[in-house]
Amino acid sequence: MIVYTHIPSIHMGELTTLALNAPNKASLRTTIPMFIVKQWGLKAGDKLDWSLEARKNEITIVVRKVQSSKKK
Repeated sequence: MIVYTHIPSIHMGELTTLALNAPNKASLRTTIPMFIVKQWGLKAGDKLDWSLEARKNEITIVVRKVQSSKKK
């Protein structure tokens, strides 16, 4: 599980920039920093499950790698 937390006035390590996903789409995209990619063994094509949790005066984004169900 990957957890990003917004903490006012504290720099968490790496900044990313949001970009339009595609024209006329209601979403944005960002880059996952390489230290997170390496830490969690992420690769292109992996699926991530994003959710929000309200904790006190913060919004916490919880990102979970979806485990693929490989048929043998």
